[in-house]
Amino acid sequence: MSNRIDTLLKNYRKRVDLPWASNLAGAQRVWFALYPPVEERRLRLRLPDFEMETKEAEHGWKMFDLTNTFPEWLAANDYHDDYFHDLSNFTRSARKKFERHVIQQIRESATASEVNPNSAFAILGVGSLFGVLTIAEVIKAAADMVPGRLLVFFPGYKTENNTYKLLDAAIAWNYLAEAIPSDEGVTQ
Repeated sequence: MSNRIDTLLKNYRKRVDLPWASNLAGAQRVWFALYPPVEERRLRLRLPDFEMETKEAEHGWKMFDLTNTFPEWLAANDYHDDYFHDLSNFTRSARKKFERHVIQQIRESATASEVNPNSAFAILGVGSLFGVLTIAEVIKAAADMVPGRLLVFFPGYKTENNTYKLLDAAIAWNYLAEAIPSDEGVTQ
């Protein structure tokens, strides 16, 4: 019996095997690998399979994990005690500083020598930033930095009106990303 992550991997395999156009804007080179949030652990277990499928399709692979970015940044921040004591102290200015930090980390990873127009740059852990940052802004910035395909492992879903919902939350936004579903086939 196939599970949602098996289906996602099968759909990813179909997508990564297709020819990659070289004349696309950053927002057009983004893939959202959609899966139910309850499947996070199973997805993480299968990450080597996504890398293998990418390499078998003769593309490069680079993974960037956001999961620990916020706690590490917060622990190094001079005001971390204030933020822990009262979250209202985590102001818009502090959020912008953290957003710049995240984008800088992605930039450093995305400009590594092994990342090129024939590479998939995968971002994991976007759910860990929910409620802290606007994920759409981070993805928008990353899309312009990544020379190949930006693969975002996205614990959520795409609605019928072309919006994406992270962690089944009420907040949704439009994005030009190509959805790779975990519940149905991908047409070629």
